[in-house]
Amino acid sequence: MRLAQNVFLIFGLLSCAACAVTTSPETTSLSALIDAETSVVDREIADAGLYNGVLEPYATGTTTLLNPDVVTDELLMTVVHSAFTGPIEDLVSTMALETGYRVIAQGEKPGAPIMITLIQRDLPAMGALREAFFQGKERATLVVDQRAKTMTIVYSRPERSPVPHIEDTEV
Repeated sequence: MRLAQNVFLIFGLLSCAACAVTTSPETTSLSALIDAETSVVDREIADAGLYNGVLEPYATGTTTLLNPDVVTDELLMTVVHSAFTGPIEDLVSTMALETGYRVIAQGEKPGAPIMITLIQRDLPAMGALREAFFQGKERATLVVDQRAKTMTIVYSRPERSPVPHIEDTEV
């Protein structure tokens, strides 16, 4: 009986002591924690994008290179700040300015803009364009002519308007 009372008393004291110990709350913000965890992956993606064909299995069929059919123009391999959210045309215009290319539009623009979000940083211009058009879900493709220094956005709009819109010929 005495042993049971002692055990009960010790259990009660330890329970009170355990409740008195507090841990300090985590002071790191959620966004800082996520950035720390994903920075390694972002760096590896950026490094992989510097080599021909590395990103191609993921973004295949989104861009076509002409004259020749592989990246030979060093300007297309220029590392650019590719964190972007907005219409795909704006990204192509930005990449064209940074690489010295000009933009041409072909076909009828879709009614709703093709919105994309790139979160990788420091990709080569060609890698950023491949990823952007991959996100476009085949609503548009890009043809890059390295000899003529042009980037042609080819819209693949399934429904056709009988009257072409003036903005369908401009970017």
